[in-house]
Amino acid sequence: MATQLFQLQSLFPGRIEAGVGRSPGGNENIRSLFAVGQPNQLADYPDKLTDLITFLSNDGKVSAVPRPEDAPNLFSLGLGENSAKLAAKLGVHQFIGKSR
Repeated sequence: MATQLFQLQSLFPGRIEAGVGRSPGGNENIRSLFAVGQPNQLADYPDKLTDLITFLSNDGKVSAVPRPEDAPNLFSLGLGENSAKLAAKLGVHQFIGKSR
C-alpha cells in the first residue's frame, strides 16, 4: 500500500490522503467472505497501521519507492474511542464516521 500511495503522491503532490481502517465493513457475513477463510484479523490492525507508518516515514529496514518529498496524510478510520486513542498514540489523523 505504501508504494501505491507514494506513486500517487509523486503524480499529485500534496493532494493524496489515505484512510485505513480495522474492518472491511458490512455485516458479519460480508466480513467473513472478505476474510477468505482466514481467522479474524481485526486485532492485527494496530501492528499493520504501525508498519504502514514506518514504511511511509522511511524509518524501517525496507522503504517504499518512489520517494516523494512528503508522505501523504494518513487517517485512521473508526467509530469508537479505541480508534481515536490508537490514532493519537501513533500520531495519525482520526476520522470518525457515523455508525448506522
